[in-house]
Amino acid sequence: MTLPLSRLNTRGRRRAGAAFTPASLTALKAWYRADLGVTDAGAGAVSQWDDQSGNAHHLTEATNRPTYSATSGANGLAGITFDGTNDKLSCTFTALSQPFHCFIVAKLNAIENQAALVAGSTSSQRFLYTTTTDILFYFGAGTNTGAYSDTTNFNFFEFLADTTNSNYSFGSTVRATSTIGTGTLGGFILGQLTGFQFANGVISELILTSALVTGAELTNLRSYIASRYGLTTR
Repeated sequence: MTLPLSRLNTRGRRRAGAAFTPASLTALKAWYRADLGVTDAGAGAVSQWDDQSGNAHHLTEATNRPTYSATSGANGLAGITFDGTNDKLSCTFTALSQPFHCFIVAKLNAIENQAALVAGSTSSQRFLYTTTTDILFYFGAGTNTGAYSDTTNFNFFEFLADTTNSNYSFGSTVRATSTIGTGTLGGFILGQLTGFQFANGVISELILTSALVTGAELTNLRSYIASRYGLTTR
């Protein structure tokens, strides 16, 4: 069963007076929201999570599937749960060069060593990558340490990949700018760091852009997240 899709995948377009959604972002590369485009293969098992950007970067999994719930996500909305055992979803796309922006609404249920709730297509690309005490934003040759260990609450994470000007934030807490690797992003794996452990957590929304989001677009995106999920943003 495929859950109903919304008419939101109007990439880069916004009707006058229409509410802002990530579909309005001019550099939108991929967008996944847990109440949109989820294929239920039975008992809530997610076999596909459709990209709402119009670029068809759909996340799929044939056997070890995460679980959909209409109420397990942030603010009691929909969420996709990864159990930390073998659940994952993945996709590949044409290599995306820096700079790019990645935004994630998620909750980590456990902080485990070498596990990633959101990772790139190779083990050297890590967004929600956890160690025993914190989160690391790691890309190629560079690391940004997070000092984050919350396993109770959903949060809004912003990852900015721009070589020497990279940083990330959770809520209103901004990590220091640091050098990050210069490699390209070729896809996503949700629920596992390639070749390492599976992560335990819930994802409500994931947004990727092929350029840095700034100005009014960034303000509107943060307001959309704060309003929809009741979360603190910058």
